[in-house]
Amino acid sequence: MNRSAYSLVLMDEVIQQIDELAYAMHTSRSNLINQILAERVQMVTPEMRYQDVFRYLEQAMEQHKGFQWMVQPAQTMISMKSPLQYKYRPVIRYSVELYREPGQAVGELRVSVRTQSQQLQTDLQDFAELWAGLEQKHMPPGKRERVVYQMEPGKLARTLVAEAKQPQDHEQLAKNIENYLTMFDDILKRYFAKIEDPYTAQREAGARYEEYVQHGLPKI
Repeated sequence: MNRSAYSLVLMDEVIQQIDELAYAMHTSRSNLINQILAERVQMVTPEMRYQDVFRYLEQAMEQHKGFQWMVQPAQTMISMKSPLQYKYRPVIRYSVELYREPGQAVGELRVSVRTQSQQLQTDLQDFAELWAGLEQKHMPPGKRERVVYQMEPGKLARTLVAEAKQPQDHEQLAKNIENYLTMFDDILKRYFAKIEDPYTAQREAGARYEEYVQHGLPKI
């Protein structure tokens, strides 16, 4: 959807209320006015698509223990955290960003941990490399080229690739993101439960991933 600049004459009091609401929603004045007008004429904007998917995702994630929602940093992103069994009880942060104009990827998952421990950062990067290897092994060739990973100590980012019709099916897209998040979190925690023995940790994670393969991997 293209955007252009238009000149409108509006009441100062209206703009003041719009600005306050936009600030509370972590968006801009233009985006909020655009959304209000779109709702009035019954158009679906990218911002409305984000919120629809995130609403379904929030409802779905309520079924799973151990996840806590965080303040939504932007309309295009939703974040949650989950405790990790490790020294000092760090938390893993999951952020899901949806792209305004879905192309080969509909969005991106970012996994991170805030810690001063270089060992924890290294351990998470080791898991990220293991995870990417497991995924690539079972990923169909056509999808393998579209999934992009970015890794650094304490951080992992992975593009989310949906089937052609999924971006239009908000509930199904949210369901696939939910399944992927919970699978990742499950295997991550199994890995860290055995982190004192890296070989056993890798073996446990790999075996658990194979169980998911048998039941069908999330289509994302």
